[in-house]
Amino acid sequence: MSNKPSLSIKQGQQLQISNSLQQAIKLLQLPTIELVEFLALEIEKNPLLSQQDEDNEQEELPVETSELRYQKVHKYNYGDDYNIEDNESGKTLREHVLEQIYLDIHDKHKRMIALNLADLLTEAGYIEEDLTLIATKLGVEFKELEEVLYLMQKFDPPGIFARNLAECLRLQLQDLGKLDESYELLLENLQLISSGGAAVFKKTHHIADEDFALMIKNLKSLNPKPGSKFIPQITNYMEPEVFVRREKNRLIVELNNNILPKILVNRRYYAEIRKKTVNQQEKNYLSEQLSTANWLIKALDQRANTLLRVATEIISRQHEFFDRGINYLRPMTIKDISSAIDLHESSISRITSNKFMSTPSGLFEMKYFFSSGVGGENTEDDYSSTTIKHLIKKMIDEEEKPLSDNQIAKALKEQNINIARRTVTKYRESLNIPTSALRKIAHYV
Repeated sequence: MSNKPSLSIKQGQQLQISNSLQQAIKLLQLPTIELVEFLALEIEKNPLLSQQDEDNEQEELPVETSELRYQKVHKYNYGDDYNIEDNESGKTLREHVLEQIYLDIHDKHKRMIALNLADLLTEAGYIEEDLTLIATKLGVEFKELEEVLYLMQKFDPPGIFARNLAECLRLQLQDLGKLDESYELLLENLQLISSGGAAVFKKTHHIADEDFALMIKNLKSLNPKPGSKFIPQITNYMEPEVFVRREKNRLIVELNNNILPKILVNRRYYAEIRKKTVNQQEKNYLSEQLSTANWLIKALDQRANTLLRVATEIISRQHEFFDRGINYLRPMTIKDISSAIDLHESSISRITSNKFMSTPSGLFEMKYFFSSGVGGENTEDDYSSTTIKHLIKKMIDEEEKPLSDNQIAKALKEQNINIARRTVTKYRESLNIPTSALRKIAHYV
C-alpha cells in the first residue's frame, strides 16, 4: 500500500446554516429584554428600519409591513423626588428579591410559589393579599405556602414579605437579636398605643416609663417600609411574552404585544433614495439594507407565530393544571409538542427558554410545564414527575412517623401510581429531603 500523497474527488452532502438562518435561530431563543436591545441596535444600523410611535403616526408609512402590531417600548419616569444615588445597588426591590430566590430556593415547586409571592410584593415590601386566596389560586396547601413565605421573610432587607406593620417590625427586631417578650407585647398592642392607650399598656403589663421610652425609640429606628430604599418598580423583571386568560370555561392564549417596539420597513424612503443614488456601491448597500430589513420583519413574525403555537399547545395539554392545581400537572416533553405542531424539537427548546407566561394561576416559565411521566397502574393516565415530587413532599410533611422510601412507593401505588422505590429515592434527594433515618433523629433532637 502506497503512502504517497494523492488527489481524489469525493462526493458528499453537508448541511450549511446560512447567516440569516443563524440569526433567525438567535431571535427564537432571545428573552424579551435582550430582543428589545437587539432591535434597537438594528434600527440604529439600518436606515430603512424605523420604530413607529402608535400615538404619533408618521406620514410616510411603509408600503408593506408585517401584520405584527408591536407597540412602542414604555418610557418610564421615576418622579422628581427620586434620586438614584439613594440606592447603592441601582436595583428594584423585585430584582433584589429574585436574585435571592434563585440563590436560596432550589426546589422547583417552592420556587414557583416564591416567584408568585414576589409578584405580589408591594413597593413598601409587604404582602397584602390574603394567603388563603393565594393558596387557592396556586392550587397548593396553605401550610406549604406559609413555609415558603417564612423562608422569604428571612431575605434581605429585614422586614420584607411581612403581612402588616407589626410583623414587619418583629422581623427587623428578630434580625437585630432584640426580640423578646416585652417587644412581643408591644407589637401586639401597637394599635392600642397608637390610639393613645400607652398609659393603659404600661400599667397593664407593669412596664416602667424609662423602659417603654427606650422600646419606642428602638421601634422608631426601624424601617416601616423596608422596600422603599430600592428603585421604584418600573417594569416586570420577567415580563411575560404570553398572556393566558379565562373566558367562561375556556383558556385563551394571547401574545403580549406591549413589550416589543413596532418595527417598520420604509419602502417609500428607500424608493426616494434609490432614485438619487448613482453609485453602484451605494445601490448595493441600499439593496442589502432592504433585504436585511425585510428578513427581520419576517423573522419577528415567525418568532411570534411559533411562540403562540407552542404556548397554545402547552395550555391545551395542561388545562387540568389550571383548573385543579399542581396534582394535575400532566407529563409532557418537548418531543410531544414538536410532534403536535410539526416543529423541530430544537425550535421548541429555544422558543421556551427564558420565556414566561402570565396565567390565572400565576407567572410561570414555559419550561416549567415540561416533565417526564410515570405510568399509572390500571389506568391510562400518566403522572408528571413534578406532581409525583409534590405528592412525596406532601406525604413527608404530614407523616407522624418517618416513612421509608419503600413505604412511600407503596402508598403511591395505592393511589394507582406505579413507581419504584429507587425512583422515590431519586425524587426525595432532588427535593433535598433527608432519609427516614435522619428525619427520625431530627424528630427527637
